[in-house]
Amino acid sequence: VFSSKCSEDILDKNWQRLQSQLEDIPETEKQEHTVQIALLQHKEQKLELLLAAKGFEYCLVVLGEAQANIIVAEELLEKQYEKIYDVVFRNSGYPSEQIVLIPLATN
Repeated sequence: VFSSKCSEDILDKNWQRLQSQLEDIPETEKQEHTVQIALLQHKEQKLELLLAAKGFEYCLVVLGEAQANIIVAEELLEKQYEKIYDVVFRNSGYPSEQIVLIPLATN
């Protein structure tokens, strides 16, 4: 997994932002949105674990409603693009045009 501290920080910030946005909407809608976010977080963790199991420990998965962003160390992405893409495509439920692999420079 890319960085558990980095992932936790992103999740915490997203969760805080979600809670502030949900303050003014009805309780049933709050529950729906909370469940959707929890499901996306579960999928992110699942994909990160699957990628790590395939030897891609330095990946961060960020899922949204319309796009799956996979941040991968640049040297891994150059060598293993198709393998990484295949794992994400088969396990994410996103169509191919909504999967974006993003290289992370590791200088």
